[in-house]
Amino acid sequence: MSHFVLAAERDRSLLNFFRTSIASEDVQVITALTRGDAMARAAAWTPSLAVVGSGFGDETVPLVRDLRREFGLRTVLAARAGEDERVGAALECGAVAYVVVPLPRAELAASVREVLSARAVTDGRYVTAGPVTLDLERRSLVRPRPRAALTPCEFEMLRWMLMPPGRTFTRRQLQAADPAAYPPSPTARMVDRHVASLRRKLGDAGGLIEAAGRVGWRFAWRRAAPTEIEFPLTNVSYEL
Repeated sequence: MSHFVLAAERDRSLLNFFRTSIASEDVQVITALTRGDAMARAAAWTPSLAVVGSGFGDETVPLVRDLRREFGLRTVLAARAGEDERVGAALECGAVAYVVVPLPRAELAASVREVLSARAVTDGRYVTAGPVTLDLERRSLVRPRPRAALTPCEFEMLRWMLMPPGRTFTRRQLQAADPAAYPPSPTARMVDRHVASLRRKLGDAGGLIEAAGRVGWRFAWRRAAPTEIEFPLTNVSYEL
């Protein structure tokens, strides 16, 4: 299946990096240097995914939000190290994943492929992603056999992370999966304790729940290590 992917970034060299990294036989990249161009191209091409760079500054999060609200478009945010607050805000208004630039060409391509292909199989009652199956009617874990019954909070967090798999959730979003499990002013550590308990109960499959930097957690699609580790723009330096 062929896909159109929208790549938007103000820095021309970084935008070119996005384009050359993502383009393939199955992926055609449409580029945009401004927020207005990004919205216009999304309307004209109906892409499957957007890759948005944080070079838009304060307009980055509104762009992610508008792409989601106007076109239902999922976004991979490409941020620089130390932009945790912006990453968190983007994840809470439409981004499904993020990467930290600079990064190897093959790693960006793999992240995009993962988001494009991630899906959960459901028949209305059962949801399956990889080795994990949930029974939504009985609110229980069918596969793998849990080491102990999931708490309501653990079940809801896992259900969110499977639909779709690969999406990064902030800790605040995971708190919203079951607000009753937390006091009025919960801390990030409280969320991490629930996640740690869930991972233990999943056994070997618990390793599929991965920390997304300092921002949150995700149920990761496993992929092979990239074989191409290179920066295609050897004369370009990125400021962090």
